[in-house]
Amino acid sequence: MKNLLIAGVAKSGKSTICEKICEEEKYNHIPFDYITASMKRNYPEWGVKSDVIINDTSKILCTLFKTITDIINDTDEKFIIDCAHIYPRDIVNKLDLNKWKIIFVGYPNIDVDEKVKNIRKYDINGWTKKKSDGELKVIINKLKEISNIIKQECDKYNFTFIDTSNNFEYVINNISL
Repeated sequence: MKNLLIAGVAKSGKSTICEKICEEEKYNHIPFDYITASMKRNYPEWGVKSDVIINDTSKILCTLFKTITDIINDTDEKFIIDCAHIYPRDIVNKLDLNKWKIIFVGYPNIDVDEKVKNIRKYDINGWTKKKSDGELKVIINKLKEISNIIKQECDKYNFTFIDTSNNFEYVINNISL
């Protein structure tokens, strides 16, 4: 079994997918968003942002991924990394695809009002609690656009793209690697 990188937009199901896989397989889970937030806080000169919207941080993080995964590749352990801040175009030449499977998750066809409703229902303690419905709708619309870009790039680079726009629970529960 290969190591896994699960990436994509915020609130698309990346962490849920990782948890499900870790329950079924013996993977070490690295939630990279914590590293991103720490880099933003402790090394502002690096230009890393942990904003919900992907920005130039993607290029910086993918360079860091290369360093980390080169170390991981020399171990017998299996790892799964999840991250919300990268594009396929920035990671494509950074990972050894013989040792890593890259999966992106997004919601290019989501109904924005339905997504906000589900976030309010399921994201009890997350960052979304501090946002109004109006603010969330603006963010979700932007993430929907980014999901479309990511999907197109996944097609270009032959990466798996999981669309969680509809039937979220069904999609998450029926993922096959």
